[in-house]
Amino acid sequence: MNETNGGHLHPFYNMIIYDSEDTFGLIFSLEGSIWKKVMPYCFFNVLTTLGIWYFKIHENIDGLTFSDQGHTFSAVMVSVLLVTRFKITYNRFRESSVNLCELTCSCRELIQHMIILSRYEQSKEAYKWKFEVTRQTISLLELSRDFLIVKALFTGRNKKENVLEIYQNKRNKSMTQSEMQSLINSSSDSTGETSPLLFSLFLRTTIITNRDYLEIPLKPNYEVKLLSYVEDFVKSYHDLMSINATQFPFPIVQMCRTLLWVWVLGLPFALGNDISSHKILQNICIIICLTYGFIGLEMVSIELDEPFGDDPNDFDIKHLTQRAIDDIIIYLKSTYDQDVCLNFRNKLDALEKSTRHTSLFEVAHRVKTLVNVADFFKDN
Repeated sequence: MNETNGGHLHPFYNMIIYDSEDTFGLIFSLEGSIWKKVMPYCFFNVLTTLGIWYFKIHENIDGLTFSDQGHTFSAVMVSVLLVTRFKITYNRFRESSVNLCELTCSCRELIQHMIILSRYEQSKEAYKWKFEVTRQTISLLELSRDFLIVKALFTGRNKKENVLEIYQNKRNKSMTQSEMQSLINSSSDSTGETSPLLFSLFLRTTIITNRDYLEIPLKPNYEVKLLSYVEDFVKSYHDLMSINATQFPFPIVQMCRTLLWVWVLGLPFALGNDISSHKILQNICIIICLTYGFIGLEMVSIELDEPFGDDPNDFDIKHLTQRAIDDIIIYLKSTYDQDVCLNFRNKLDALEKSTRHTSLFEVAHRVKTLVNVADFFKDN
């Protein structure tokens, strides 16, 4: 990891890294921070404070302010709502991180155990089965990755894009055309979000067909072991779908946002009684700090609400999954002798190249602001 001051995008991983010991670098860094989102509210409150100070001191106009006692009591309620919302949001963020790691871990473990349990199978048919298990494992991971990202990028749009058709037409993918067509024909929703669940059935079927390819079929307990990793993958993807489908409780968001705006925008009027010609700078500093603290915490919660998008603080799911795919290819290449399985290694090389082509994430990132994604693909 490169040493940095403050928070900066990692040149390779597209993620925010920072030095926790560099206090000033952390405070004044703009990359990945919420300074730019909060400062407009700070400026608005400062201008309001200056307006109240001008009319009160220079124009002798009273009645623009009110007692800060009610504002002080309401601060407790706003704080509780903000902290509660942030805590729930961060727990969802952490749970998504754990499930994402389990997705990649289960794929790695599946391939490693497949290599070990079929180590002494050297026939062409055996290599064909090993390649199919590898290819479908990679396809399953890619498919899950792309649907998670695309759903995040197009959240809130009125028209749901048929992602499967986009995936079929524009992506140099590792899955076969027949598999792709089966997903399209069997998709239970318009977006194809459940397609990875169906594709896991293809992978399970391929694992069971080892008896048609191996000279000595895998023992039942070995088959169950391999299938258990597919089950772990499906469970993690189910959990991610559940988190994405379950939005933060709307009443809490509504109450929190309403009370927050009223409380923050009322700060200049609540603190206006203490305004004088020699205290104006003190009031401005207090108002900036309070506005940044309360609005900033809500902005952080908004950042963490959808962790699979393209914001600097989102998970770099593209890098994480690509690293898992690279590891899988390395496991296989480092295990089998080149002279014995040259054809097998050539297939792995071709598979590795296919995973390096433009992904659905990169395409979606370019067109996420368009009204209709399909129109983009017609023109390209």
